[in-house]
Formats: sequence, C-alpha cells, structure tokens
Amino acid sequence: MSAMENKMEKDGWKISRLNINHCEYGEHKGKHTGSVEFKNNNRDSFIFQMTPEKVEQYMDLIRRDVVETAENLGKLLANSIN
Repeated sequence: MSAMENKMEKDGWKISRLNINHCEYGEHKGKHTGSVEFKNNNRDSFIFQMTPEKVEQYMDLIRRDVVETAENLGKLLANSIN
C-alpha cells in the first residue's frame, strides 16, 4: 500500500461512487468518461474526473470479468426458461 493509500485509509477516505459514462456528444463523443467520488468519516468529499484514457485503463482491468459475468448470466437465464 502506498503512503497516499495509508493516509487516506487512516483519515477514513473511501470511494463512495464510481461512474463510467458513454459520451453521445461533445468533445469525447463515442468514448467513455467517468468520475470517482471519495468521502471520509466526517462526510467531507471530493470528486475527480476521469479522462477517456483513464477509463480505458480501468476497463482493461475489468473487461474479462464483465464478459465472464455476462456469459454466466446468459446461462442462468437460458436454464430458467427450459
């Protein structure tokens, strides 16, 4: 754990919201952008924006799990109607 992560944990900072959105217009049309909100035990908070490049890095981390989850859901749905 980095020094920054240790300080954030000590101060009670946690991710409270992670948003990823597909842009349908504007500068990032056709790409994903996002934001991350952090809150601490005192209800202080801050939000930072994620560029399409940062969102792509995150998506690379979860892509395989998303596909696996979708495949498992498809199997469960198919089995439920048989």
